[in-house]
Amino acid sequence: MITPPLTVGEAFNLRRAHATTASYFLGKQRFNCHFFTEQEIEFDLDPRDVTGPADAEQLVGFIRDIGRITGKSVSLTHEGAPFAIIARFDPTSESLIWSPNLSIGENL
Repeated sequence: MITPPLTVGEAFNLRRAHATTASYFLGKQRFNCHFFTEQEIEFDLDPRDVTGPADAEQLVGFIRDIGRITGKSVSLTHEGAPFAIIARFDPTSESLIWSPNLSIGENL
């Protein structure tokens, strides 16, 4: 059994020898965190876990919290399609924009 890392830096060091995925639960929603690069950390979720307004509010809160804590924009995309952005949160303007047509190169 591996002791979970206490910092993101430790998670990146572990990935040299182990797969590094951390799972977190927010209500019934499970967020799997993948540490690919220090510039991009990916969370995935099962959209079937978002079944009503309360679940959607939790998801929005999670996106906003990650953006505020990291000071970086957060994009919600379709799986395997990083350019197919569903929503993006900008921590500078505190705006969350939902758009099926928003692409990565567009300004918010």
